[in-house]
Order: sequence, then C-alpha cells, then structure tokens
Amino acid sequence: MNASSLISRLRDVAGVAAQPAITRGDVRTTRPTLAHVAEALGGDIHEGQGGCCVVVDRWYTSETRHGDLTIGSCADMTRRYMKDLSVLNAARRNGIDRVSDESAIHFFDLETTGLAGGAGTYAFLVGFGAFVDRSFFTRQLFLTGYGAEPPLLETVAKWISRAGVLVSFNGRTFDAPILETRYLFHRMTVPFAAIPHIDMLPASRRFWSGEEGCSLRILEDAIAGVTRRGDVPGAEIPARYVHYARTGDARLLVPVFEHNRLDLLSLAVLTSIAVRMVGEGAEATRDARECLGLGRLYERVGLDERATTCYARAASDQTQNADGVRIEALRWLARRMRRESRHDDAAEAWQQILALGAAESPVMREAVHGLAVHHEHRSRDLRAAHRLALRAVAAAANETHRAQARHRLARLDRKLGVEKKGVERALFER
Repeated sequence: MNASSLISRLRDVAGVAAQPAITRGDVRTTRPTLAHVAEALGGDIHEGQGGCCVVVDRWYTSETRHGDLTIGSCADMTRRYMKDLSVLNAARRNGIDRVSDESAIHFFDLETTGLAGGAGTYAFLVGFGAFVDRSFFTRQLFLTGYGAEPPLLETVAKWISRAGVLVSFNGRTFDAPILETRYLFHRMTVPFAAIPHIDMLPASRRFWSGEEGCSLRILEDAIAGVTRRGDVPGAEIPARYVHYARTGDARLLVPVFEHNRLDLLSLAVLTSIAVRMVGEGAEATRDARECLGLGRLYERVGLDERATTCYARAASDQTQNADGVRIEALRWLARRMRRESRHDDAAEAWQQILALGAAESPVMREAVHGLAVHHEHRSRDLRAAHRLALRAVAAAANETHRAQARHRLARLDRKLGVEKKGVERALFER
C-alpha cells in the first residue's frame, strides 16, 4: 500500500474529509492554527526563545490500574528499591546510586517519522513520564511542523535537565541516537550526554525473553497483564504524522498520543517489577527463567553470592517443560562452583546436566569436559575420566575439539597403563 492510499484509508477510519490544497498567497486557508492543534490534542502552547511548542500533560492517580497493578503500588516499589536501579543498568552506575527521589526517574519514549534513523528521521513526539507522590505524570512534547524542531528540542532539553536518571525501552540504540542526531543537526548541545540512562530492553531480555519475542507490547501483556484495546498500530504512526504535516489536521494523532502514554505507563510498570525483583532476590521471581536471568544479572555486577542462590533455585525447578532452563542454570551454577573452588559441587552440577539428557549440545560437551577434568585431577577416578574422554571424542563439534579430546584420552591411557603395572607389581610382591 502506498502512502497516499494509506492516508486515504486513515481519513476514512477517522471520518476526516480531504482538505483543500493550500497555495501560496491563499488568505482563506483552511489549515488549522496552532491553537486549534493544541485544542485537538488536549494540550497547551508553550513559548520558548526559539518559538512555540505544543505540550500535552496528563495525570494518573495512585488508584489507576495498568494491567494487574495500580500506579500507587508501582510507585511504592520503585521508591523502595531505587538503590537497585544500578543493577538493572548492568554495572553502568554513572551516578544512579545518588538518585534518592523517584520523581527524578524520567521514563521517555519517542514517536518518529520512520524507523531507519539518520538525519532524515524526526522525533515528532517526545514523551516523558515520572512518579510523583504515588501518581504518574506524563508530559508529551509535539513537533508542530518540521521548521519548529529547534523550539521542540529546546523544551526537551529543559525537561531532561530535571532528570536524575533516564529510563527507556531500546532507547540506547534507537531513541537516544535519534535525538542526538537532531541536536547535532541544529548545532545544539546534546542535553542527556551526562545523565545516567537505563535501557530496559537488555534487562527484559535477561528476565523474560521467549519464543514470542521481547517487545514492550508482548511484555506488558505477559508480565503486567496489560491488554490494549483500540490501540493504533505502530506501522501507521508515521503516516498519521505525514497527514498532519500536509493538512494541519491533528485529529488522527490523538490515538498516537494515547499510544505513547500507554508505552510510558508500561515502561514504568515493568521497571518497577524488575527493580523489585532485583531488590528482593530469588524469592521474588515467578519461575526458573526469571530466576536464571536474575542470577546472570547479579553475576555481571559482581553480586556472586546472590547469583549462586538464583542459579541453585532455578536448577531445582521440577515443573513441566523446565528442563531447558534447568540445564542452563546448572551450567552457570557449575561455573560459579568452579570459580569458588567448590569442585565437588561443580561436578555434581555437571553430572545432573548429563542425567537430564542434554543431547549432543555445547552444554553437554562442556559438562563432559568438566567432569573428565574433575575425575582426572580431583577425584583421581581415572576410569571414569577415560569413559568421559571417549564420550568427548565421539561428541566433538569440530576437529580442534576432537584433537583435544584425543590428547586427553591418550594421556589417560598412559596413566591407566602405569596404574595397571603398579597393581600387577604389588600383587607379584605379595
């Protein structure tokens, strides 16, 4: 479907009639004024040094539900476990530990004219959200026209300057670079360069990534119980702005603003769930997958004892269809035990992996190797090590691994030969 036909369909859906073309010198233009745009969007006009910007503010009370949770409960969780935000950021602390007020945590999300990025992509809607006194406040800054970008960026910079931490979803690779490009394009100072930025996408992948994917829409449904009804499809959003830019009619953008607000709410709710999980530890996780992801996050930031607890809990999960997660948890547990010189515990974890039947997989090959090393050098059970070396030769993934396994096997053959001669000598001497 080309752009013109899509815009025509959008007009039909919204009941918007085609407007007359605006020609140079036409004093009777039907293009709405900036005041009409602000009225259609439910916002106000903010004047800055470089021009005007339409700003739309909304409040959500503490009793407002977003999925399974209320805004107030999410605000409480965020406040209680704020010190653990730096863990979500996977060791990129950069001042996050100094934030003591949940209202300084600013969630942000963009709506853009395309997904390609680069100098030709505009952020026409910049949305911010923050918990304030157990309520949630959103402020949306709207690009009223391509020529009005400098005043928009000026207003965005003023709002960002109040933030102690920025939280986004995929913002490190999409939202932040797009905004940075626009500031550099206009030779303006990038306002968020020194502000800590938590991207919730990597953390969400650790906790919740599955076959369905890890988009914000999938996670808000699966984790927070949010079901959107009548939401505008993301693929239509750029065309709706193109329609506005051509006609000045902002009515098709009203659902886009609601879409953006829902994204901000879902981001805040998911962040509160994740930071509570980090603060309370393994007991706060709902299943083995979350527990394993939490353990890997703990390990990445150096919280080794907490990581070990999570791996052990995930490895003990006996629920149906959990074997894949259990095997992975046992793998990470064995590695932790080995680093802590708890070699018998590491061997037990490797043995459990083999008992679960990990097939000819990298995990199984790692378990075979780990057990072979343990029996050869720790328990001195050379026959068990020999059996495992034979298995390693058969399961080798490539010639390099096969050569290494054969080298171990030859060494064990020599050791067993020496052992056999020693036994024979002892029997003869008797």
